[in-house]
Amino acid sequence: MFLSCFPPFIHRYWKHPDYYWVLLKQVQTLGPKHLSILADADYFKDYRLWHKRFRVCGLEFKSTSKNTFKKTPHRTLNTASLGDWADLPPADILKKLVSQPHAAFSNEFKTGISQAAAEQPLKAILSWSNLPCLRIAADHCGLPVIHNEVGPLRAPVYRQTIYFDLSGVNAGTSAERDARQFYEHFILTKKTRLLSLEELQTIFYTPRHSPSGPPRFAVGVPLQVATDSNVMAFNRDWTFEKILRKVREENPGQAILVRPHPEDKKPVLDSPFVLDTSESAREFLLQCEKIYTLNSSVAFECLLWDKPVVILGESPADFLSWEKKKVMTTQEYLAYLNYLFLGYLVPAAYLFDRDYYAWRLDNPTLEAIRQKHLAYWQNTPKPRMLTRMLKRGFLRTIKRFFFDQSC
Repeated sequence: MFLSCFPPFIHRYWKHPDYYWVLLKQVQTLGPKHLSILADADYFKDYRLWHKRFRVCGLEFKSTSKNTFKKTPHRTLNTASLGDWADLPPADILKKLVSQPHAAFSNEFKTGISQAAAEQPLKAILSWSNLPCLRIAADHCGLPVIHNEVGPLRAPVYRQTIYFDLSGVNAGTSAERDARQFYEHFILTKKTRLLSLEELQTIFYTPRHSPSGPPRFAVGVPLQVATDSNVMAFNRDWTFEKILRKVREENPGQAILVRPHPEDKKPVLDSPFVLDTSESAREFLLQCEKIYTLNSSVAFECLLWDKPVVILGESPADFLSWEKKKVMTTQEYLAYLNYLFLGYLVPAAYLFDRDYYAWRLDNPTLEAIRQKHLAYWQNTPKPRMLTRMLKRGFLRTIKRFFFDQSC
């Protein structure tokens, strides 16, 4: 049995909680026999989204029935334990929950976890966010926390990926530690053959038309949604205004391409900044010689295409930021890329797959993880139908059949 826990009061975009779709995916994949839920009362209201097709950041699934959802064991968090935090705007609540402990709310999580464990043994806690309150409670109860999130490589441009991390997600992750261990244990002992960057590109990239020719801009900056928890809590005191100022100062006289986030308003920019209108992030980065980012998933795309990238905020990829890469050997850097893409990133087909999760909880070696993922990528055909439809301009038709959600 897995216990899924969610932060309360997070309604930034819709009438239902932001992570409600995650819960629907969990119920659809794990089912009532293998899942229990601990969340605030808003997660248990009827939003009439049963048997709906969802597409979220490249992930696609059909939600379960109302009857199956009701059969899933659940407990309601007492949100009064948040005290004054409960009166804050949703974005501010989330910022505090992902970055600060809260003694009373940790105790609320402890109570809920203990009650769930008393009914049926728990294998692990599932979380879609870094929650110090939850971590404290899980440690107290002797349970691991599996952190999941949508990965940085997403369909239809790439093979769909997810994050799976027992330490954290987006920040406080195991990525750097495990990548260095992978390099030391398996590469220096010559037990593993590294894939070239071109081989990694072949595995993940779904071919489609891309602009050709040399980059037209010296620097590019992808913006992120201001209410994203990565931006609010894991920014290392960087704001987008500070980043743009830094880029301008370090690249005097150069035109700078700025890509707005698809889910945010387009900013008004003066020279030397130019607003990007590319269809995809890949097309954006191909126009630039170098990228500066806070902690956007575009950083992973830059690494995959050998594009210099400066990562200023906390990110699973920040240890491969351009200024750090310059002091690495070629073999060391390639080893880190091999683990990051083949070991750390997980095929989306394994999201909430109980067999895969049980296997990861048995602590397989880093090389075993990499080999399992590599075997999946090599033995699973790339999805081509959606790519062809996109090329033919049927995107609007496709959208009619899916209930769209943003990340």
